[in-house]
Amino acid sequence: MRLLNAKYVGTIIDEINKSVAETITINASTLKSLSLSGSGVDTGSLYSFCKHVIPLLPSLNNLVAIEMKYITMSHGDTSRLCKFLKGTSHLEQIHIDINCKCRNDHNVDLSKQQQLQYLDVGPIYTRMFVTDIDTVNLEVLKCSIIKNT
Repeated sequence: MRLLNAKYVGTIIDEINKSVAETITINASTLKSLSLSGSGVDTGSLYSFCKHVIPLLPSLNNLVAIEMKYITMSHGDTSRLCKFLKGTSHLEQIHIDINCKCRNDHNVDLSKQQQLQYLDVGPIYTRMFVTDIDTVNLEVLKCSIIKNT
């Protein structure tokens, strides 16, 4: 049995991430839903993935649903995500369950989300706090609270 070189595996993962980012870029004008889940994925792969995908978010003008769960992101990517969520006004569904590697608090202002119908905020240990919410169209609000041990 031949073991793969870690550098080789890293190169393959980076190429896959670039390919996914390219697919998102090509479909930016039509993409309506984006779901990113890091369950069972190593942190290094997620950092690389987020590095390619997070900068593309502002170009997704028709995006109405975003789900990001079980992901630990860099401080820069977390800040860019918060800025995107604050500046976008057409999202109808948001599911955030991420961790910032810096362990600092990040505030998410959703007051401009006038179309928001579904909001699911992950466990409190994610260190992402929703500060304002436009509740005019809100139908479902889910908040997970995990007891720290």
